[in-house]
Amino acid sequence: MPFGSFGIRRLLDAHQNFLQAGLPVYLRLKDFTDNPAIDEAGFTFVPSVTGAFVGTQDILIQPQPEIKLVSMHTLAMAQSAGVELRDGARKVTISHSWVLARQRQMGYSTPQQVFNDSSVVGIVSDNLLMEVVNMIHNDIYGNIVSWVLTCNTSELSKA
Repeated sequence: MPFGSFGIRRLLDAHQNFLQAGLPVYLRLKDFTDNPAIDEAGFTFVPSVTGAFVGTQDILIQPQPEIKLVSMHTLAMAQSAGVELRDGARKVTISHSWVLARQRQMGYSTPQQVFNDSSVVGIVSDNLLMEVVNMIHNDIYGNIVSWVLTCNTSELSKA
């Protein structure tokens, strides 16, 4: 069945596009490079006076991902295994179609780089910043269909 996984991925995309209403979800990227000299000096924030563009950029994730809270049982098991998951952790299921498009757009060699790149801050939705802790992919017939990101959350201020 060579087209089985493609058909299931298209079905997942359609489900996320049309049947799953909710708030938009973004991949947040930083628009600046880290300066190791500042980190060594112990400064957490240094204003930029160069006139260069600094800040973050949000990339809309389409089709809209599914976001679920991580169960208390899973949190306890992760913490006993040494994984640093906090209360309020979430699992974000993202379609592989979007990951492939982003991989091609950025010229990455592997799909993992979409979330492992040094410019990635996390996933943002509903005033929550979700830091990617772990990522796995769901496969059908040896082909990736979706990505499940386990994320810690931090609430953003409403400035």
